[in-house]
Amino acid sequence: MRKFSDKSSLTLDKLAFVFVLLSMLEPKQIKYLTGLKITWFYPHYGVLAIIAIAMVGVKGSSISFTKRSLNILAISFFFSVVYTSSCFFNLHSSAEPFFSVQGLSRILIQYLFLLFTVLILLQNYQRLSFAFLRYNLVLSLVNTVFVLIGVTGFLTDLNLLPVQELVNSQILSQSWVRVANIRGFLPKFGGFFPETQAMALHLFGSYIAYKTLREHKINLAGFVDFYGRIIPLLIVLTFAKTVIPALAFYLVWSYCPEKRFKSLIIRALLTLLLFTLFFFLMLKPYSESLENIQASGLEADSIGERLFHISIFFQNIGNRTTSFLLGIGPYNYGSYVERLYPWRFNKYSNAVSIFTVFIESGLIGFILYLALWIYLILSAKKRSTKISLVSLFLANIGQPNWSMDTLLIFAITVYSIDLLSSQRENLVMQKSTARFL
Repeated sequence: MRKFSDKSSLTLDKLAFVFVLLSMLEPKQIKYLTGLKITWFYPHYGVLAIIAIAMVGVKGSSISFTKRSLNILAISFFFSVVYTSSCFFNLHSSAEPFFSVQGLSRILIQYLFLLFTVLILLQNYQRLSFAFLRYNLVLSLVNTVFVLIGVTGFLTDLNLLPVQELVNSQILSQSWVRVANIRGFLPKFGGFFPETQAMALHLFGSYIAYKTLREHKINLAGFVDFYGRIIPLLIVLTFAKTVIPALAFYLVWSYCPEKRFKSLIIRALLTLLLFTLFFFLMLKPYSESLENIQASGLEADSIGERLFHISIFFQNIGNRTTSFLLGIGPYNYGSYVERLYPWRFNKYSNAVSIFTVFIESGLIGFILYLALWIYLILSAKKRSTKISLVSLFLANIGQPNWSMDTLLIFAITVYSIDLLSSQRENLVMQKSTARFL
């Protein structure tokens, strides 16, 4: 079997860094901060293709596939088929047919090319797995510094960044944060991300990356290690309403290694307590707006808007059998809700939650989407991997965004490391057994 030379490995590491950097960048935010009116062609897919070609050139026919990998790819394939069927079934009624096909291509690239390529690459070259995690962690640090400088400039009225005016404008356009019924203003700026919710999700993935790297004794620079330790605090400061409960779940279940029934009961109660406290501290202030879901949705209330979109779907669309089972097609919901409330929404609007998957691909697509996550969680061997995957899924419930490839990258990378670790442990066990016999 051919192996990568030191020079080739270094080149792949550099390509991995470029891939992670480009996958982090949100087109909407980059266009806003740079003022460029360009078409974003998602260049990280091209970089990933180059890495894949290099892998094939070195590994050739020795590239391996496991049964678990094939099962993941099968679920992803059927999920993509449902999305494709939904797109073309609804094409005749779509207000923006080309936009819907464009959305479909985005889904297919993610759940066929990206998932397949990353899974196979990491399975055959573990060094890339740790490189993906390490680079995400480091770039998360860079983004956090960028955010802190931008927020400091806003608070001190100083132009600390060349784009400070744009940063200030974006901070002022964000929702005001209310905690425990105390009205106040906490500057919210996502840096490379258009919203702090998306930034929080990447922060959480970076924290899982940090814990995974530490678990496998990967050396980190002192300042990066310190940053990894304080990421939970940074997540709390974002006030991300789905990421914080996911973080609480992760911390509770990760730091209680005992498997006794009593320990499980304590962890379950502690998780319930944390979720309850979170509700009263952060969600209770929104209770008045939730009494009128339509009003809060039109006012862009954080929680009310998500419930508003669910209500709109079932009241106006979900009562049709075909729409309930197959959805209304990718990127069609924005045009639909824009016709109802043109002063509030546009064709880019979505349900701002995991329910986007249900709206676009129906019950069938939603079941397959859940099946993909469930299979990843159940087939993972290590308890730490299962907890990481469950936590990532919980963190994403309030904000599935098809442009966030980093969510899939985090999930597949953590899973691939688990896959290779279990294979290595089985190999050691087989050798020990053979020696004993």
